[in-house]
Amino acid sequence: MNEIIKLLLDKHKALLYLRDNLEGTNTLSTAVCQHLDFDKGNFYALVPEDLPEKQIYEFKQGGIRGQGRIPIIDVLLEKFLHEQSLICLFDDGIDTYTPSYDWPLFSEFGVHYSNEIYYLLTNKEFSQENLNECFKTSNVTWHSLCVVSKLKHSRKEEKSISKKDLITIAKAAEMICLLAYDAESYIFWEKDI
Repeated sequence: MNEIIKLLLDKHKALLYLRDNLEGTNTLSTAVCQHLDFDKGNFYALVPEDLPEKQIYEFKQGGIRGQGRIPIIDVLLEKFLHEQSLICLFDDGIDTYTPSYDWPLFSEFGVHYSNEIYYLLTNKEFSQENLNECFKTSNVTWHSLCVVSKLKHSRKEEKSISKKDLITIAKAAEMICLLAYDAESYIFWEKDI
């Protein structure tokens, strides 16, 4: 089995993929594209160490993983271990919110803007199990977005979140995790320290 490495990406190529994947998908995705200053950080991917160079920027193509596990959860757990004031917001690319929406994960961690569904984990809710559930729900083969932001935010009783809140979360992003390589890995943008 090949070792998984953190590979620094060309900012321009990664940003083209990010914008193509996110722009117009939902309010959070659009806020990330329009309000996050990508010059304040770097893009990288978690890939097998023997990935052929020609495949590195083929973000829409699969066939990179082999039998290895891409440690996305480990990356986020490490981030949360070193910083206590973070939240994690996942989008749900499939389901649509209605007042009668009754999915257990939404009952526990869900928020909505209009008919869009998101899952918000605060620092005290951050665990491997909760991350796995949020990633599973967010992960559709063409799209999955997780935004890790440095701010305090809590779910309102009515589980609503405003457009202004989504923009604030995007602007305060410390890390973006975006599904790539035909759902076999993620590309990341991480703010410089």
